[in-house]
Amino acid sequence: CALPILLQDKSLDSKLISKVIYPYIDGILNISNSQEVNFKYVANLFFDLFARSRELFFMYGELSGKPMERPIELNQETKRKLSEVVSKALQKEVNP
Repeated sequence: CALPILLQDKSLDSKLISKVIYPYIDGILNISNSQEVNFKYVANLFFDLFARSRELFFMYGELSGKPMERPIELNQETKRKLSEVVSKALQKEVNP
């Protein structure tokens, strides 16, 4: 489920992030303090933490807005080779 972790001013709601992430950290600390390790619990905990962190990144990773785009400068020889490769690929599609 999506969490509204952004405040009105577009800053992160640190209390909500703590509420989401800290239980995983507590689980990791419990594992490190434990004498016995339940590997299924550890695997599930790390999988859930990874999945949740990726979900939050995909939703809120680009806080500043649009990603920056800039052209790549290519020298003439590279442009020529690229053009040849694309032309050959298109020719193969048109005339198999």
